[in-house]
Amino acid sequence: MSPARHLSEVTEAYARLVSTEVMTQRRELMRQVGSAVLNAFLDAALELFPPLDLAGYMSGLGERLPLRAVWSRFFTDYPILLGPVSAQLPWPVGYDLAGTAAVATMYDAQRLTVAANYFSLPAVTVPAALSREGLPIGVQLVTSPFTERRGLAAASLIEDSLQTKIPIDPRP
Repeated sequence: MSPARHLSEVTEAYARLVSTEVMTQRRELMRQVGSAVLNAFLDAALELFPPLDLAGYMSGLGERLPLRAVWSRFFTDYPILLGPVSAQLPWPVGYDLAGTAAVATMYDAQRLTVAANYFSLPAVTVPAALSREGLPIGVQLVTSPFTERRGLAAASLIEDSLQTKIPIDPRP
């Protein structure tokens, strides 16, 4: 069974766990010290993915294991998963503040990134191209736990091969 079949399910499961953790551990502090922008985004995310009660949270943690087993089996046959960082081009500044529909779009477009976080998998992003509009397009390499070097070596090969020009050089 392919891990890709579970990406939407994984995105929602991850978002609900994170919403619960934010609400129980840090939401009040974030409200006090966070910017209006941060709080607007968090409010939309919490509305879209309401926090779970204790039983739901514990169940959510347990549901991660069988899905992670699917990914582990995949990585025994394929050492690296190459996919998009985002299935959409970068959004305009402030898009993440446009409410729950925008947050849902962002989570959906970044399902592979969310999955790597949900399963604690090493991942590295590499610039691959520029869109017609000059926006950066990246690819993401995901590997099995504790194989960071494999992912970094593959990323280096891609960077050296493509030599993609990027709008902003991250190096000083």
